[in-house]
Amino acid sequence: MSLRNLQTAFMSSLFTRDDSVIAASLESATMPGSSRMAIYRNNVYAALTTALEAIYPVILRLVGDEFFKFAARRSIDGHP
Repeated sequence: MSLRNLQTAFMSSLFTRDDSVIAASLESATMPGSSRMAIYRNNVYAALTTALEAIYPVILRLVGDEFFKFAARRSIDGHP
């Protein structure tokens, strides 16, 4: 797989949660590719959620942490 195709598959997998194409490329002796992708995905979503919290602090206070994180995840899923 070329670097360009690998990067495209990685980005697609990140937001669609379909690791079937990328998982084999991420395999290691200690961890399956799908687990490695899940760690990266979690970090990306956490960073994007933190950015939204910084941009919309009033909304965060109005709706609360739990709902804000839910809404942020839906927003990130809908507009990667």
